[in-house]
Amino acid sequence: MNETQKVQKKTNHKIQLVMVVTAILFAVPSLIYDIQNKTMLNYPTNWTFLMEHTLNLDATTGLILFLIAFVFFTAIYFVMIKKEAQIFKSKKQIFYFLIVISCFFTIMVPFGSKDIFAYIGNGWIGAHYEENPYQMSIGEVQEKYEAKQDPMFQNVAPVWIYEKVTYGPISTMLATLFSYLSFGKIDVAICIFKMANLLFHLGSCCLVYQITKKRKFLVLYGLNPVILLEGLTDAHNDLWLVFFLLLAMYFASRKKNLILTTLCVALATAIKYVAILILPFLVFSIVNKQDIKTRFRACVKAGIVFVAMLVICYLPYMRDIGVFAGLFLQQRKV
Repeated sequence: MNETQKVQKKTNHKIQLVMVVTAILFAVPSLIYDIQNKTMLNYPTNWTFLMEHTLNLDATTGLILFLIAFVFFTAIYFVMIKKEAQIFKSKKQIFYFLIVISCFFTIMVPFGSKDIFAYIGNGWIGAHYEENPYQMSIGEVQEKYEAKQDPMFQNVAPVWIYEKVTYGPISTMLATLFSYLSFGKIDVAICIFKMANLLFHLGSCCLVYQITKKRKFLVLYGLNPVILLEGLTDAHNDLWLVFFLLLAMYFASRKKNLILTTLCVALATAIKYVAILILPFLVFSIVNKQDIKTRFRACVKAGIVFVAMLVICYLPYMRDIGVFAGLFLQQRKV
């Protein structure tokens, strides 16, 4: 190895180290809060107050530090995209690096959104109270069972207290399962949801590489600061949606399998309804080189499989058409 290569290797290590250090700095206030309070509950609801509460910094200083860290992390992210081939020696190294960075964002308290508490609350409605979250809201369950003090309903944003669940049945099933596994411990529930999102994120990273066969796209998706903050820190269920959409794209692009592609889009739609928009494009990508008659049969088959899968997903919750009210409510909230 000549001198130039040695210098380049040191530079690459420094770039990786800088991103790791920045991720650690993002996580430090959350770690301090968890250690001080021995819980992730009742945490400050945004970064500036979190900094004030844990590091005794005023709100302005906290905001400035957050913006500096975010801009710095984003700048390093773009450098990594541009120089991915020089910075990482192999695909395996990128995956190891992704896991390290993702873990730091996962352990952060969800300071940017309280949606995770709505997921937990709606999941607990089915897991513990055995009620249908499409028919009863968190507030209605609290009143019926005199459960105002149930910790699993803590920190749910007021806007969601008396709203019935707005997501699809797969999202509700997953939320119910994760809440059930927590045994009524809110901190355990938060950890389960976050660990699930971490696994979905890493699974999506694998699919991105399998679809594109390009390491650059793996870095582009896996280290995206918005995805890390929204998906891992705030634990939004969009990562569940993305995983099934990427799985559908994998079956469409690599396997040309119409049935599996359609099933995956149906599962994604059963998380968030907007996923249905990608189905025509994926079906067309599979049959675009076939004759018109074959295309028509493929479209009909995809439509039947899609509807059948959605019906199966909705069956455990289906009482009346009110189960679809969340479709329109979600659009108004957005």
